[in-house]
Amino acid sequence: MIPKFSLNSLLSSSCKNFPIMLTIIFVAFLGFSAIHTSFGHAFVVNSNPSQSQSIPTSPKQVNVFFSEPVDLHYSHLKVIDSSGKQVDKGDVRYLQQNDDSALTVSIPSLKDGIYTVSTNVLSQTDGHVTENAFVFAIGQQSLPANVTKITQSSTLYLPEAIARFPALLAQVMIVGAAFCTLWMWTPFSKIASLAESTSQLRNRASKSLVVYYVIASVILVSSNFAILYFQAIAINGSIIDVLGTRFGTVLIERSLISFIILGLSLFEFGRFRKKGKHTISKFENAGFLLIGIFLLITTSLIGHGASNKQLVPIIIDFVHNITASIWIGGTFYLAFILIPIVKQSSINWYHRLATLSLWIPRYSTLIVTLLGVIIITGPFLLYILEDNLSLVIGSLYGTFLILKLLFAGLMVVLGGYSSFFIHKKVTSLLKVRQVIGNNASNSNLEEQPENERKARSIVITFSRALVIESIFGIALLISVGLLVNTGVPASEAQNQFQATTNTTANQNENYLNSRLLDNNTKVSLSITPFEVGNNNFKVSFSDLNGQPIDVQSAEIKYSQIEKSIGPITANLEKQSAGTFSVNASFGIPGTWDLEIQAMPIKENTSGIVASFNNLRVKPNLDQLSFNVTEYPISNNKIQPLYPVYDKSRNYVWFGDTSIGSGRIFAFDINGQNYIEHKINGTNIVTLVTLDSKNNLWYLDPLTKVIGNYDPTKNISRIYPFPGYVTPSGITIDSDDNIWFTSPLSGEVMRFDTKTGNVTLNLHLKDKDARPFAIMADPISNLIWFTDEAGKLAKIDPANNYTITEYSPSGNRTLLSPTALMIDKTTGEIYISQHDGHRITVFNPLSRTFTDLPVINEAGLPFGMAFDNYGNLWVAEHTINKIAVIDTQKSKVREIEVKNSSPFIQWLTSDSDGNIWFAEQRGNGIGLVEPSSGPLAQQQAQESGNTSTQSIGSRAEFGINYQNFVAPAILIGIIFSAFMFARNTTQLKSNIAKISDR
Repeated sequence: MIPKFSLNSLLSSSCKNFPIMLTIIFVAFLGFSAIHTSFGHAFVVNSNPSQSQSIPTSPKQVNVFFSEPVDLHYSHLKVIDSSGKQVDKGDVRYLQQNDDSALTVSIPSLKDGIYTVSTNVLSQTDGHVTENAFVFAIGQQSLPANVTKITQSSTLYLPEAIARFPALLAQVMIVGAAFCTLWMWTPFSKIASLAESTSQLRNRASKSLVVYYVIASVILVSSNFAILYFQAIAINGSIIDVLGTRFGTVLIERSLISFIILGLSLFEFGRFRKKGKHTISKFENAGFLLIGIFLLITTSLIGHGASNKQLVPIIIDFVHNITASIWIGGTFYLAFILIPIVKQSSINWYHRLATLSLWIPRYSTLIVTLLGVIIITGPFLLYILEDNLSLVIGSLYGTFLILKLLFAGLMVVLGGYSSFFIHKKVTSLLKVRQVIGNNASNSNLEEQPENERKARSIVITFSRALVIESIFGIALLISVGLLVNTGVPASEAQNQFQATTNTTANQNENYLNSRLLDNNTKVSLSITPFEVGNNNFKVSFSDLNGQPIDVQSAEIKYSQIEKSIGPITANLEKQSAGTFSVNASFGIPGTWDLEIQAMPIKENTSGIVASFNNLRVKPNLDQLSFNVTEYPISNNKIQPLYPVYDKSRNYVWFGDTSIGSGRIFAFDINGQNYIEHKINGTNIVTLVTLDSKNNLWYLDPLTKVIGNYDPTKNISRIYPFPGYVTPSGITIDSDDNIWFTSPLSGEVMRFDTKTGNVTLNLHLKDKDARPFAIMADPISNLIWFTDEAGKLAKIDPANNYTITEYSPSGNRTLLSPTALMIDKTTGEIYISQHDGHRITVFNPLSRTFTDLPVINEAGLPFGMAFDNYGNLWVAEHTINKIAVIDTQKSKVREIEVKNSSPFIQWLTSDSDGNIWFAEQRGNGIGLVEPSSGPLAQQQAQESGNTSTQSIGSRAEFGINYQNFVAPAILIGIIFSAFMFARNTTQLKSNIAKISDR
């Protein structure tokens, strides 16, 4: 029963309603001007070169095509080689002047190899920032065809989702309240006595409604500003920058509509302040409703319904939004406006219950109609977006969709409780008329305190049910806010490819690990050969007894952390029960995160998700090339020993160990020159470290002092330490305390840089102990040191500086452990065995020692450093070579230094992962620059061992969307029709009974 507006009534009130009419016309103009084509999130739909393509020669440019227009000013397109270096020319532009949905970037002539294309784009319309990545090969390189094209990053930007939630809430409040005001009061016009007795309720409801509108409009305006702010953060720009985007234009239009709603609300509020008693007319409420509908139109235009560029899903999405807004917003209207007024009113209990007897079936009739529409539009819209139900369930989108359906179901349950049980209590109590007579206004009605108490209890119960239902409604809107800020399922797994993979049995598994999940599922992953380029990923699913778990379909998603590339997605091909494999590529070295998703065949079993993070992927050590450069000092004699890299200045610092020199040198990497610093009161400088303020601390074992030097101010200070100490190792902890070892006295000492004193002397229990190397772990705050007697030890400052010693099991021992290096990624500790000619790895968690291969019997390993690929470099001070070790595969190479007798003891690495070494007998320092070479040999070998057949396919989890959803829609429609008929009959019956009185 929609309210009717006659032409005469409209003309008669034209003067009073002229501002409202003018405002509606203006908002309509804004609303239709806001209609832009929007496609949800901007994900990659095509590219040239295409994903996984091998092309014979280098292209002149890379073209990437997106699903919707992107903003050039805040979008990035990069081409990265296998070493992680950006190789494009940086001239990102639109491919064509009249098409904003395709970007291109020029590239120079590239050598044969594997290249990664990384995009980070801002959608012009919905304002979402999405990241994508794919790989291609040049020359003889080959890539497995099952590597996916790209996937949109499914990372949820939570601040933006939080900012958009109030906007959803506010527009739902406005639309629901405006519609239900027109809907709920209509039956009262048919019952003269009830309409007259409830007139005070309508006046109070109008005043509360105006305040409600003001609150909603303030929330709406505030949310628009919050969206603007967080959008600026998302694009790393200013608010002005956001307003210059197309999404900013839509946001401006939404903000103008919001300010108009706020202005109208304040205008109506002012009328109440002046007149005291005022009722909002049907025309005015219709105006608020229409303006709210325009807001919903803009919401649908930047929603997921527009992701396939067709008008039908946009219309379906709009119908779905408006019906849901009326449902949820109508619940708010009942819970926070109508029922509180009934509770506080002075009308007698009979009229209260008579009012409820009309409102409950009237509102229930509306809700079941709306639910029927939602049951139809929701599944159809989802089917248009993604007809693979399993893909939906396995996505982030599906997670939030399930939450949304859960809260919607709880609202339906509470609504059903009110419609059945509370309404039954209302009608039962109204039957008292049979006892007290047909005169509803009879004074006897007011003399029945028991009926009054029961009526009040019913109203309170109904109010509580509505408030709880409203809370679920708010939770539902939160889930919607999260839902609209994720990509549609198609963008989380776009254009995937499968392959049939035949791997040889003699391949080595270079990565093997497993995860035990909460549902007692074990997921095992092996990656061969686990390096940059083609790899075979093998995944097995089993229970605690080792029995395979049969899985319908599975996929892997992996992302490169440092370069923010991915996730890249590849479907796994079933090999046997519970075992899957696929060929895919790591495009560049670095740290990768990998996730496995699978759906078991067994019914009522949750999906499987296992994460394998911090995978350190490296190029094959045999394919790395190394450029060695030495920088001798001319016209000067120095003996550098201990190099330290200074990131703040891009210097390499080292002390001069020449007797009486008293000098510290800095090598300026940018200027390629040495800078000499003369330190008064110092004889020689051996060990050096940097504090948190980038000032140097050094040890002079001859004058027995610790020195502090500020290079910026050229100020030095010296502090004495005990004369019997000859330090052999130095480190600095997170509190800027200096720790050093004294092998001769068997002590570890701590020097407080703030007081300038040695404040702690730790003596080892073993009288023969000779602490030598020392290093602070910045993650655990532990201090690790070696004992030349063959042990590793730690100092725990948090546990009263307790010392714990560790030794290899059996008859093994550490032979002259002279240096330490801590892997900050894994926490493992590398120990240089000077007389053992090898490196030993200690795992602090398992407390186990693992020996790496012997390096060189003549080399005598000493100091260590990590390069940009995560390989370990080891100084061999008795020969002119430096060793490099792939610690994951236990492979060793040696790099020769031109100087025949450099006597290299210590190494350091710079921010680019290059290795610097000090030539104590070579009169200078040197540099090793690792870089990845061609991958042709590796690709040829893998091409011989592996055959792939590309099969375009979706991930099939065995759930047929039509067979699952169609019956649910049919049942929902039948149920809604039944409830509509029931509530309509009850409403007519209640009207008739009340009218008879």
